[in-house]
This record gives sequence, structure tokens and C-alpha cells, in this order.
Amino acid sequence: ENLPSFIEPGTITEMDIILNKIIKKDVLEEEMRNEIERRKAWEESVLEPYYNNDNYVITEDSLIVVDINKGKGRFAKAGDIMKVYFMFQTLEGDTLLDFNTGKPYELVFGDMALGQGFYEGLSLVAKGGEAEFIIPSSLAWGEEGFQGTILPYTPFKFNLKVVDIMTSDEYEAEQKLIQEQQQRMNLQQQ
Repeated sequence: ENLPSFIEPGTITEMDIILNKIIKKDVLEEEMRNEIERRKAWEESVLEPYYNNDNYVITEDSLIVVDINKGKGRFAKAGDIMKVYFMFQTLEGDTLLDFNTGKPYELVFGDMALGQGFYEGLSLVAKGGEAEFIIPSSLAWGEEGFQGTILPYTPFKFNLKVVDIMTSDEYEAEQKLIQEQQQRMNLQQQ
């Protein structure tokens, strides 16, 4: 789907494929079950030091609060627009999402697209606050993983900074103001 930068779209390419071995379906399924069990045991061993350390707050749903400055503003309610900087990484160090630079990422609070742990973390931080969480797989993509890109039983580190929280009406008013300013700038440049 994504071409390497050195290949132009439409370029005819060749590829050599070497068949290493053929595995029976039942053997492959057993290997996959073993790998899932290995990942489950690995996650338990990685999270155990957090769960057994009084320096960390564990929520009722098992979200691990590593560090938190709750902020001084208001907390988000369902349907509010949040402007945030955040990074979502596996504990192995692979970055899934990085919105820590440029314009803050805008999202509707309550949309569960990134999993329960992501939104539980968002609910704990008010405007002006920041935090670091560990999200266990049970609050993310669980034992299934995600479309071959996120392995089963993958916990995540979630760093968050909440820049602003707005009602949908406040957000629409802000967008209208931005649009009007842009139109004035365009007229001045003509």
C-alpha cells in the first residue's frame, strides 16, 4: 500500500520469493496460540512491577497512572472538543501515534476509536494538565491486536498534554472566527 520513497508509482518491479517451508494449518494454529500465550505472559510480567508499586495509581479499570498534573481548567464532558498533544507508544518503544508538535490534535471526547484506556486517561486530565499513563492491552486492543499492526496483548505508554477543552458551540464559534480572519487576510492580499 505504501511505496518506499525510492519507487515511483507505476514503476514495474520484480521480486524474488523464496519458499522456506510449508506448514500444516493445525501446526500454524498451534504456533499462533503459543505466541499469543507468550505475549500474554510477557505483558503480565511487564505490568506486574507497576501494579505492585505504591508509587503508581491504578484505576478501577487497571489503567496505570505513572505521573499526573491534573491541570486547573475544566474536565471534558461527552461531546466536548479537546485540543491535545499526545504520544502513543508500545512499551517496546515503537511509536504508534505522535502528535507532540505543531498544532494540537483535536478530538471529540467520548469517541472510543483509540480504546477505553486512551479515553479514560483523557477524562483524568483537565485543561492545562499533563500526564503519563500505561494502558494495559485489556483497555486497548486486547488479545486480538489490531489488523496485523498491533500484536495481541500489547500495552501502551500514553503521554498527554491537554491544551484546551471546548463545548461544541465554543469550538464552532472559534472555527467561524478563524474562517473570517482567513477571508480578511485573503482579501488584503488581493
